[in-house]
Amino acid sequence: MENYQPELGQKIGNLLKTARIQKRISVSRCADFLGTTRRRYVDIESGRSNLWVIELVRLCELLDLSPLTVFPHCTPQKVHRVMVCPGDMLEIVMDMDTQTK
Repeated sequence: MENYQPELGQKIGNLLKTARIQKRISVSRCADFLGTTRRRYVDIESGRSNLWVIELVRLCELLDLSPLTVFPHCTPQKVHRVMVCPGDMLEIVMDMDTQTK
C-alpha cells in the first residue's frame, strides 16, 4: 500500500482499545461483531492489521465512538438536512478537509 501510515493505524487502534475497555467489551465480541478472528482484531488494535472503512464504522457504532473522535482533523465543510421516506435511496457526498493542522 503506497501511502500506508503505521502511526495512524496505531492511533486508531489505541482509540478502539481504550473505548472497548471502557465499555467492558471483550476482544472476542469485537472480533465476532466484525466477522473476523481474535488474532486479527488484536492486530487491528495494535496497528499491525489494516482496517476496512466499513469495519471502522461498525466498530464506532458498537463502541459508541463518533467518527470525529477517530478523525478529529476531518470536519464537514457543509451540513445539509434532507427528509427521506423509508425505502428511498439516499446518496451522501461529503467534502472533507483532510489537511492536518
